[in-house]
Amino acid sequence: MNENGTNSTVRWEVLPGLPGSGPSPFHFHLGHPSPWTEGFVVRFWKADGNEWVGNFQGKAGLEHKSFALAGGNSVVVLAMDNFYLVDANIPGN
Repeated sequence: MNENGTNSTVRWEVLPGLPGSGPSPFHFHLGHPSPWTEGFVVRFWKADGNEWVGNFQGKAGLEHKSFALAGGNSVVVLAMDNFYLVDANIPGN
């Protein structure tokens, strides 16, 4: 978990899997395997208290996973050798 006061996303937590309750997660995928396959799951909390969960997929068999925040509203996620750049305020776009 981390905190960053200069970004609209102030905290994140890597989850062991997709949560069983709450809002539906946003799925970030490459098209194969199915977009609904569980990947690198991270919960984000924004400065206003709202939260969202991202399910980031990568190549099967690669265990390397890392995460960082960029400036502004951007979230940078490296999930199993795949790069994702997401607007933390509009994660579905």
